[in-house]
Amino acid sequence: SLVYLPLLLQLFRSFSRRPIAAASLGQVHRAVLHTGEEVVVKVQRPGLKQLFDIDLNNLRILAEQLDKGDENRDFKGIYAECASVLYDEIDYINEGRNADRFRRNFRDTPWVRTPVVHWEFSSPRVLTLEYLPGVKITDMQRLQAAGIATELVARRATEAYLMQVLRHGFFHADPHPGNVSVDAQGRLLFYDYGMMGEIVPNVRERLLDVFYGIYKKDTSGVIRALVELGVITPSGDMLSIRRAIGYFLENITRQTERQEAIGKIGEDLFAIAIDQPFRFPATFTFVLRAFSTLEGIGKTLNPAYNFSEVATPYAQELLQLQDVAQQGFIIEQLQQQATEVTQAAAAMPLRVARIDSTLEQLETG
Repeated sequence: SLVYLPLLLQLFRSFSRRPIAAASLGQVHRAVLHTGEEVVVKVQRPGLKQLFDIDLNNLRILAEQLDKGDENRDFKGIYAECASVLYDEIDYINEGRNADRFRRNFRDTPWVRTPVVHWEFSSPRVLTLEYLPGVKITDMQRLQAAGIATELVARRATEAYLMQVLRHGFFHADPHPGNVSVDAQGRLLFYDYGMMGEIVPNVRERLLDVFYGIYKKDTSGVIRALVELGVITPSGDMLSIRRAIGYFLENITRQTERQEAIGKIGEDLFAIAIDQPFRFPATFTFVLRAFSTLEGIGKTLNPAYNFSEVATPYAQELLQLQDVAQQGFIIEQLQQQATEVTQAAAAMPLRVARIDSTLEQLETG
C-alpha cells in the first residue's frame, strides 16, 4: 500500500512492490538497504494467527472426541504437534533463529549456503534476509546451461540432508524444489526455515537403536527402541506387534536389495501401522517425507541416482558409533561388576571378624 511507502523508504533505499515469490502464508519482495546490500523481505499475510486460532480450536475439539472412541490412538498428541508446527511457521523471529542455527551447522561445509538474517529490519511478521539468487534445483535445462554438474548436485542434496538428520539433529522439514536452489558455483542454497525438525540427543540415540536393530534384523531390539520412543504403547497384544515388525524387517531387506524407492518403503511402514497401536512422531514423518522428496529430486537430476549409495557411508558411520556404544556398555558393565567384586572382597575380612565375634559371644553366653 502507498500508505507505507514513506516508512519503507526510511528503511530501504528501494523496495519492489511486485513480489518475487508468494505463498499461502506470505510473500517475498526484493529490496536494497541504504548500505547498498541487496536483500529479500518476507512479509506475512495479515490475520493469520486469528484464523489459526479458530481452525485449531475446532481441530482440538475433534481430536478430543476421537480420543474417546479409540484408546489406542493419541489424536490430541497429534493435534498438539500440528498446532506447534503451524504456530512456529508464522513466527518469523523463530524462523530467523532457525536460519542462524542452520548456517552455523554448515559453517564448515563450503557447498551449502544459508542467507544472513538482518535482525534490525525483522519482526514477528517481517523477515529480512540476504539475497541469494540461484537456479531452482530441478531446472535441468538452466543448470546444464550454466555448466553445473547435475549428478554432483543430486549427491550433495542428499548428503546435506543426511548431515542435518544424523549429525546436526536439526533439519529442514520441507525441502521441496521451491526451497532449494543452486548458485553459479554449484553450491546449494536453502530457503524458508519456518518448518524445521529437531531430533534431541536421547531421541537420536533411540533412532540409532532402531536403525541398528533393523540392520541386525533384531525384532526385539526394534520393538524396545520404538517403545522408548513412544511410537508403540505396550499392550497385552504384543504378539501382533512383533509379527508386524518382523514382517517389516524381512520386507525392507528385500526392498533394499531391489533398490526400491524410499517412498515405497515408507508407504509399507505406514500400511503396517494402520492396524497397530503405533503413533509416529511428527519428526519421523517429516524425515521420511523429506527423504522421499530428495529421492525424487535426485532422479530428476540424475537418472542413475541411487539413494543407498549416497547414504551407505553415513550408515556405516552410524553402525560404527553403535558398535562403540555397545562395546562401551559391555565394558561399563564389566567395570561395575569388577568394582562390586572388589568391594565385596575388601569387606570380607571385616565380615569374618564380625562373625567370629558373634560366635564368641554366643559361646560365652
